Amino acid sequence: MSRPGLIRSSLVALFALAILCLAAACGSDKTPASATAGPAPTSVYKLDSDHDGVPDNVDQCPDQAEDNRWSDTPDGCPDTIVDLINLSVADIGDFWQRTFYENGATYRPPSQVLGYTSPIKTGCGPAEMENAFYCSLDRGIYYDSTFLQSYLDNTGDFAVAFIIAHEWGHLVQDLIGTLHNQANIDKELQADCLAGVWTADADSRQILEAGDITEAIIALLSVGDPLDTPMFAPDAHGTPGLRIDAFDRGELQGLDGCFQSLRSSVR
Repeated sequence: MSRPGLIRSSLVALFALAILCLAAACGSDKTPASATAGPAPTSVYKLDSDHDGVPDNVDQCPDQAEDNRWSDTPDGCPDTIVDLINLSVADIGDFWQRTFYENGATYRPPSQVLGYTSPIKTGCGPAEMENAFYCSLDRGIYYDSTFLQSYLDNTGDFAVAFIIAHEWGHLVQDLIGTLHNQANIDKELQADCLAGVWTADADSRQILEAGDITEAIIALLSVGDPLDTPMFAPDAHGTPGLRIDAFDRGELQGLDGCFQSLRSSVR
C-alpha cells in the first residue's frame, strides 16, 4: 500500500526544483543549447538561366547555352567560327612545328592568320573577297570571314579547317623552298596533299568526327577548276578529281607522297 503524504511532499519538492532551474536558465547569459543556431550556409545557389553549367553572374550569354564545340574555355556562349579557326590554327601549327623538328628542319609559323570582311591590304596587295590565301611576301595567311562562314554553314566545320590547312601547306612550301619552283597547279595540288598529311595525323589522334573527311572532299569538289580550264593556266588549282587525289595521297602516304612528282597525275 502507498503512502500519500510522502508522495505529496516529493511532488512539491520536485516542482520547486523545476522552478529554480527555469529561473536559472532565464537569468543566464548563455543561450540554451536547444536554441543554438546551426552553422551558417557556406554556399549560395547561383542562377543558371540557360542550364549550361555557367552561373549567370559570370555567363557572357545567359540566354544562350555554352556548347564547347571548338573550345575548352567555357564563357557561357555558343562557340563561333572564331573558336573553330583558333582551334584549327593551333592544331595545324603544332603539327607542322613537331614535323619540322622531327625532320631536323627549322620551322617558322606564319606572321599572322587574319580574317577580313572587306578588302584589306596585304604584302601581296589587296585581299580578294571570297578567298583564302597565303602571302609569301609577308608570310601571312588571310581569309574572307564570310567565305569561311559559308563553308561552315553549308558543308561543315572540317571544311573550314581544311581550307586553313591548305593555306598552311603553302607556308610549308615556302619554308622548304618549293613554293616558287613549280607550276601553279603543282603547287596547289601539293598544298592539298600537305593538308591531307595533317588530316591523317589529326585522325590518328582521334580529334576528327565521323564525316569530317567527307567535308574536306566536298570542299575540294566545290573549289576545283572547271573541266575546260587549261592545266597550266596561271591560276589553275586542278580539277576536283586531281585535288581529291592529291588530298588522298597525303592522307595515305604522308610527306613522301606529297614530294613525289605530281605531273604524272595531271592529265
